[in-house]
Amino acid sequence: MHTDARLGNARVWILLMLGLSIAAALPSSVRAQEEIDEPLILVAAPQMGGFYQRSVLISIPVPGNRHVGFIINRPTELSMAGLFPKHDPSRKVVMPVFLGGPEMVNSIFAMLKSSDSPEGNSFTVLPGVLVVAEARSIDKIIEQTPNDARYYAGFVAWQPGELRTELDRGFWFVLKARPELMFRPDVSRMWEELLERSSKVWTHVHVPDHPTAAVRLAQAVRTR
Repeated sequence: MHTDARLGNARVWILLMLGLSIAAALPSSVRAQEEIDEPLILVAAPQMGGFYQRSVLISIPVPGNRHVGFIINRPTELSMAGLFPKHDPSRKVVMPVFLGGPEMVNSIFAMLKSSDSPEGNSFTVLPGVLVVAEARSIDKIIEQTPNDARYYAGFVAWQPGELRTELDRGFWFVLKARPELMFRPDVSRMWEELLERSSKVWTHVHVPDHPTAAVRLAQAVRTR
């Protein structure tokens, strides 16, 4: 990998590794108290514009009421071989690089389907799904099992309480995170499909007693 990517990965790793290792260690009964305290699939509401328009994300909790994540339905026209032409094994990667988010887009992260942690720094998102941020470990994945991973440039970061505010304002519909959603070969209509599915299970998101804009949006989508 290029030096810039290695340095970028090292800078972000402290936040990701410390935060997610602590979150994963919490008892399941404690983590279930709030739906945002576990990994979730976020589906952009129809009125969402700008960078996140028609996007689908995986959000992952970290301590301090913060979250990090990746956009999982935004493939780019870039390939790993194109990004790292001097790394011959990168030519084995079939899927394009995905735009994971606006933070540190010069860094590459691998979301790996595996029950075994690779050597180096990695953390478990879900059973059988890991995120790897260390360039040397990503190189080894590419060399050994190149298409068992999806590769992201950048990631998404929420400040303390920011995701809860966005949910209360109706920016996102919510689904339980599942590996098959995170590794779908064809994501071209993923947003449309998950929007319809998530609007039917709106109870995953806290609904206040009075009819907010978020509730009215959910009702409108259900009746489309």
